[in-house]
Amino acid sequence: MAQAQFDAGRVPAATRLNGLSMVFKRTDAQQADLDALIAAQQDPASPLYHQWLNPDQFAARFGMAQADIDKVEAWLQQQGFSIDSVARSRNMIRFSGTVAQVEYAFSTQMHYYKAEGVQHFAPSTELS
Repeated sequence: MAQAQFDAGRVPAATRLNGLSMVFKRTDAQQADLDALIAAQQDPASPLYHQWLNPDQFAARFGMAQADIDKVEAWLQQQGFSIDSVARSRNMIRFSGTVAQVEYAFSTQMHYYKAEGVQHFAPSTELS
């Protein structure tokens, strides 16, 4: 819906945005490992059948390294954002800040878009 024909102008810079999410993609190796684990956990012939991981084991194996999470948190805070939470799986950070902070940090502009009578907001360009 964030298309030029629906553009209804810029979101005011001081507008507070809560609960923004930065989600991290697994590496190809992590994804292949996860796919293999899930298949093995569901195969009655496998020694890993029904051998579930706890959340900390899952994070250690399939999440970002804690040092990398720390770097991203520090960068977000340097941009003026507040950190709301880090997913226990270490694949997402929730943070909050203003439209101005989002625009500066991610080299974009936030615009309103009105489609089907409903107003939404979104970046007007790809994030950088």
